[in-house]
Amino acid sequence: MLATPFFCHGQPAGETRHGGVGFAIRTKLMTSVCESPCAISPHLMRFQLKLEGGHVATLFSCYEPTLTATQEEKEQFYDQLSSATNTVPIKHQLFMIGDLNGRVGKDFKVWNKILGHHGIGNKNANGSLLLEFCMTHSLVLTNTVFQQADKYEGSWMHPRSSHWHLIDLVLTQTT
Repeated sequence: MLATPFFCHGQPAGETRHGGVGFAIRTKLMTSVCESPCAISPHLMRFQLKLEGGHVATLFSCYEPTLTATQEEKEQFYDQLSSATNTVPIKHQLFMIGDLNGRVGKDFKVWNKILGHHGIGNKNANGSLLLEFCMTHSLVLTNTVFQQADKYEGSWMHPRSSHWHLIDLVLTQTT
């Protein structure tokens, strides 16, 4: 059995590890990779994959700084993500996958075309940044579009409150 190729990028050796992103790509898909995974920062990585019919998917692996990060670190992340998003050709399928450390809540009426009817919990400060980014770049939070069984709604449990939150997200562009 062949090993699955794994591409990752994080903090340099010796530094505190507050980030790290990567892709594990099935070996048989490696022939479809048209741009090798490229690290943009310890919080952001991208690669491109050829699809059927001559289409291309651009994927981003994201790790947004946590709530305890400085506002400067959060702004730097969104500036990098925005710049990277703006380089994706309009004809590509765009997917952003990762730990976005923001709770977006469930107010689909306010965030029409960004949130679906199946969000959970309340929005926090990082969630507000994410929702504004999605609005700017016409992205939808796909995790909130489809109804899941209760046990699959959350992706992270708060260690003190034991409440489940949805912070691992998949975003794609709306048409």
